[in-house]
Order: sequence, then structure tokens, then C-alpha cells
Amino acid sequence: MRINGWEDALASVIEKHASQPLIYGVSDCGQLAADAVFAVTGTDVFSDYRKYKTEVGARRILQKAGCKDLSDLFTKFFTPIHPFLAKRGDIGIVDQNGNICAGVFTGIGFACKSETGIFYLGIDAVHQAFSVG
Repeated sequence: MRINGWEDALASVIEKHASQPLIYGVSDCGQLAADAVFAVTGTDVFSDYRKYKTEVGARRILQKAGCKDLSDLFTKFFTPIHPFLAKRGDIGIVDQNGNICAGVFTGIGFACKSETGIFYLGIDAVHQAFSVG
């Protein structure tokens, strides 16, 4: 269920991650998606998966959870949907140069985290989407 005020909360998440460099466990693609889910639902379903400081640490947390990547983790909590059915606030997965990257659907495209902030892709670039709330 989406909470009242989720739209403004989601905009704040995007602004926060846009202003921060890539820092694993603070502002990376997984944290962007997790923060977006919290903004939309008011529940931090990924709280047990946020404690890492490196890319290797993030992979270890996923492996401990029995997941090969973020798509597997997202499937534990949300229903996969076709990307063209996704709404603002839903999350998804893209392949960026062979790396699985998480992001969030916004009013202007699919927002992903880069080394310097946020970049946007078209919906057709999203491999898998997940309905949030």
C-alpha cells in the first residue's frame, strides 16, 4: 500500500541520490531502490540488506539471502511485472555494461544511480520491473 505523501517523499529520495557520489551502502543503485520503496510504502523491507560498504560486501549479503542478484531479492518482496505496466514509484532492473543495476520509475524515466548522481533511461531499457505498493 502506498502511503500519503509518497510522491514528495520519492522526489526527495531522487534529489538526495542525485546530489551524492556513488558510495556503496550509502548511495548506490540498491540503496536508491530501497530508499524509493521506503518513500512509497513507509516500510523499509530491505533493512536487513543495507549493511555493506563495498560492492563485494553487497554481493555477500545477497548470497547470504540466497539471491544471485538484486532481481532475486526484489522478487522476495514484490510481484514482477512487465516494465510497460510499471507506475511511478515501482522499482526495476537494467543491465548496464554487464552489471545488474536497480532503479526506480519516475515521471520522466527510469532513474538509476551512477558514480556522479542519477541518470535516466527509457522504460524500454528496463529488463524487469516490480510493483511496489
